[in-house]
Formats: sequence, C-alpha cells, structure tokens
Amino acid sequence: MDAGNQSRGSAGLVWYLFGFRFLALMLGLFLTNLNTPDASPHLVTLPSIFPGMGPAGGPQGPLWIVTAFLFFYHFCAAIYAFRCSEKKFYVYLLIFSDLVTGLITNVFLGSAYMLLGFVLPALEAALFLGNSAFLFAVLLPGFIYGVLVAGEMVSITSTSVNLHIDLAQEGAAKKVVLKYCVDMLKYVVMVGVMLLWIFKTAVGLEEEIAETKRIAQEEKNMIIEDSQNDKKHIQGLSNALTEKENEGDDLKNKLKESKEELEKMYKKFHEQKNQATAQTELYKEKEKEMTLIFEKRLKEGEKDVEGIKKKLAKIQALLDASMELNKSLNPEEAYMSIVEHLLKIIPAQTCILFMLESMEGQPEIFAEVAYSPYSDFFRNFSLRLGEGLPGWVAEKQKPVKIDSGSVLIDGAELQTLLTYEKSALVAPILYEEEILGVLYLGRPDNYAFTIENLEFVVSFANIAAVTLQNAQLFQKTIAGGMYDDITGLYNAIYFNERFSEEIKRSQRYEALLSLTLIDIDNFTRINEEYGTESGDKLLKEVAEIIKAHTRETDVVARIQSDEFAVLLLQSDKSSAVLISERIRMAFEMRSMARAKKSKIHSSLSIGVANFPVDAKNKEDLIAKVEEALQQAKNKGGNNTSYPSG
Repeated sequence: MDAGNQSRGSAGLVWYLFGFRFLALMLGLFLTNLNTPDASPHLVTLPSIFPGMGPAGGPQGPLWIVTAFLFFYHFCAAIYAFRCSEKKFYVYLLIFSDLVTGLITNVFLGSAYMLLGFVLPALEAALFLGNSAFLFAVLLPGFIYGVLVAGEMVSITSTSVNLHIDLAQEGAAKKVVLKYCVDMLKYVVMVGVMLLWIFKTAVGLEEEIAETKRIAQEEKNMIIEDSQNDKKHIQGLSNALTEKENEGDDLKNKLKESKEELEKMYKKFHEQKNQATAQTELYKEKEKEMTLIFEKRLKEGEKDVEGIKKKLAKIQALLDASMELNKSLNPEEAYMSIVEHLLKIIPAQTCILFMLESMEGQPEIFAEVAYSPYSDFFRNFSLRLGEGLPGWVAEKQKPVKIDSGSVLIDGAELQTLLTYEKSALVAPILYEEEILGVLYLGRPDNYAFTIENLEFVVSFANIAAVTLQNAQLFQKTIAGGMYDDITGLYNAIYFNERFSEEIKRSQRYEALLSLTLIDIDNFTRINEEYGTESGDKLLKEVAEIIKAHTRETDVVARIQSDEFAVLLLQSDKSSAVLISERIRMAFEMRSMARAKKSKIHSSLSIGVANFPVDAKNKEDLIAKVEEALQQAKNKGGNNTSYPSG
C-alpha cells in the first residue's frame, strides 16, 4: 500500500500523533521543569558556549523564547502532518524535520525530549510509509540517540559518585543516590521498551513478507491450473484433428478399393466381349446391352470418385482453417480470420459474423464483422434472439439454407437480410451446446448454394466455435491486469494498446472509429470538500452510466483521475455525438437528484472526434479530441463538443 492510500485510511492515527506530539512536548518540559534553574542538573545539558540559556546559572531571559519556539514548531508540524500524506516527498520532509529538531532539542535540553526526537519520527514512518521505513527510522537515528543516552548515563553515574562524596559529609548521600538510581531506571525502561517495539515491528514485517509469499504462491498455482486447463482444450482439439485425419485415411482406402474394383470389372468386360465375338449375331445385342451397363457403372464410379475427392478437399480445407484460426488468441483478430478463411473456401457477396452480446441486460447478436458492398447498412447492426433470419438461427440453433429469397420453416417465414440477395446460408456457432454467434453468407442469384456448401459452413462454424472460446478464455486469463481498481473499467495501459490495434484495423479495412473523452467538472473541489470517498462514488457512478449507454464491443476505460475514454467501433461522428449527449444528460439527471440529498452536484464535459474524418492517424485523433474537450470546458462545462467540419 502506498503512502497516499495508507494515510486516507489512518485519520485516527494522525490525530493520535497530534496528541502524542504535544504530550511528549509537555512531558519534556515537565521533566526539565520548564527549563528553570530548579530543573534536575542531568536533564538540562545546554552547553556553556550559550551563556544565559542554561538553568544552572546566569540570566534566564531567552528560555521563554525556546519554549515558545518549540510549541510553535510542533503546532505547525502537527497541522502539516494532516496534509503531507498524499505525497511521499512531503512525508520524508516531515520525518527529517522532526528528527533534526528532536536531535538538536535532545542535545541542548536533555534526553527528556527523546520521545520527540526519536519515537515521534519512528511513529510517523510506521504510519505513512510502513514497517520497513519504521525500522530504518528506528535503527539509524537510534544509533545516534544510543550514543547520547550512553554518554548521559555515564555522566549521571560520574555525577552520582561525585555528589555522593560531597554530600556524604552533609548526611544527604542516600537521598541523592536513590534519586539518580531512579533516573538510571527510567533510561533502562525507555531503552527496553524501544527494543521490544523494534522486535514487535520486525516480527510484523516478517509476517507481512510471509503473507506476500503465500499470496504469490496461490496466484502461481492458479496460473498453473489455468495453463493445464488450456492444455486440455488444446489436447482435445488435437484429438479431433487426429480423428479427421483417420477419416481421411479411410476415404483414401475406399478410393483405392474402388479403383481396384473398376479394374477388375474392366478385365471381366473384355473377357466377356471376347467370348461374345466368337459366338453368333445372337449375342451382339447382349454385348451392346452389357456395354451400356458398364458405361453407366463407370460413370457412377467416376461420380463416386469425384464425391470422395470433394470430401477429401473439404476435410483438408477444414484442417487448414483450424490450424490458421487457432494461431491467434485476440478476439478481434479471430473475428477477421474467420470471415477471411470462409470467403476463401465459399465465395459470397456478403459474409457476416454475428456475435452474441448483452445490451442493457438483453441478449442480442451484433454484426461484429461485415464483408459486403452494403457494409454501411450493417454498421451498428444488431438483432434480438428470434428476430430475423440470424436471430431465428441463434435462438433455434439450427442451420438454414435459402434458395429464392425466403423459406418457410415451422410456420416462420425467413428472408435474406438484403432484398438484393436471393440465396443465403446461415449456421449457428455452438460451443458445448451454448450459442456464441452466427455465420451468414449471401449471394444475389437464386439457388447459388448447394447442400454441400451448407454442410461445410456448419463444420466450419464448429471449428470457429473452438477458436472463439479459446480467445475468450485467453482474454479472461489476462484480464487481471487490465482493469481499474475503483470503477472496474479498463485501465490506461490496456486502452492505449487496444487504441493502437483499432487504428490499424480501421486503416486496413477503411472502417469508421470514434474516440470520446469524458471529464468530470469540478472533481478536485468535490474531493477537497466532501472527501475522497465521495469522489470514488462519483467515479463509479460515471462508469455505470457510460457502460449503460455503450455496447459491449466498445472499449470504455478510466485513463486519468477524473477522465474517461470510449472507443466507439464502427461508429460515425453523428452516432458518437448522440451517444455522448445521452451519457451527459443521464449523468446530469442523476446529479440533480443527488444534489437534493447530499448537495454534491457535478456535470460532464465531453469531446468527440472521428477517424478518418477528423484525423488520419492516432496522434492527430488524440489532439483533435483533446481540443474538443477543452472547447467543452471553455463553454462552462456540462457540454459536448467536436471539431468543426
């Protein structure tokens, strides 16, 4: 835990240090009897080079200045402790200042101020910086104070002996010796308590190290377990591929047997033909008949051979596609790879990959990748389960083939997505009987697809399901380092990587991409007036509203303290502005309702820019959207702005 987070959870301990500081100061003043001449001689050790400052003799005028200075310094330091905890540099400055001031006070006024010079910096290090800093703050200055205490104890012992000799003649030796024994005991108890405290802190630090190791080992075991599960999935796929290879070998053997059978039939035909030639004209008609039969069987055999070759080609194409699709674990790359490989095998005018998503709690299928001359029609295109041809296939989990614009199945009339297309193939993407998405192929001609094409698309969808499932599992595995701790949104690191990928994809496929920056107005003032807890609640509220008004395919992240960013995939500027306005107005309505209860009122400033309309590369797009956000702030906040033109 860093210093900032620790201090926010330790306000009570800061007040404890406040009281400790002044109790220790009062104790030091009490032990030195407010620096008056009546103080014990071994507790007040002002050097003789400062005449008039010591209690043992000389004028005492400047002592009230020293006392007032101590009170003033410790009052300022106590107030400073409440505000310095947000940055480690200021914590270091406070500890160093208390350490130096305490050391000077201890040297000039005596060890009665050791609590201020030694214990106080150690407590501040433990509170703001943790046990490791505490040990450092104890051990390093402890050596200096140990030397001072040892010297003072030697001084006390020497003084006690001298006083014993002098006072023995006056009959007061017992009283003085008893007093100095008590003083010696105070130092022993103080040093003992310090040693016990150091030992307890060292034990606590060792326990923290052991707990950290235990957590690291548990995380390592979880990663190993996930890797083993992934290995099982890959092994299952390998076994499936092996089975397909075995089926191919069986088909090859059948082809070989068919050829051998054809050769035997050909030989038999020639034998019968030779026998018929030696006979009369009576057998000529029979010869012709047998010739026709043989030719028919030969054609059938050739058709069987062609069918076997097609099946082999289909199996080989599926094997090749499976190998290629499983090379990538990135979902977006997997989407594009599925469409590209399917179009290579079965050419079509339109090829769409629909993926199942949840929009405002309702399952829908969204056109994730659309290859079509009418691709603009499918931008931001989605259907509910059971709606339209793809929605029906997703709900019923059954493939459909359309040959002339529409087909009637179970009382439902299903039509192609485009009126310009008459033929369509639609297959569900299923993984362990769970729907992941839908594949759609369309052509403008009637009866453009065969039943073999449909069977192939179904087999291809099964392979694509494994690819998509692996990509989703991989994304879940790495998701631990992708999210913001407070809002649960993506963090800035993941957003930057994803932003670069989407820019490249938009450049490659000439797809639209909109970027939105959202800033909370007066967020710093809210944190200062109502505390960081209220600020965190406000951040979570903004995150919920943004997620409620964007799609699951959009990328939403918290990139700075009070700034959010949204990548709206396949979205033009007008759609992005409309979505941004919905977010702003939804937050404004909730803020008005909140202000009636807690008096915390805020608003959102939003900047919107589009690629490639407003910029031709990533850097220009960032500059444009930041310029738009600044325009919104300059208008007084609670505004959505975008680059002109």
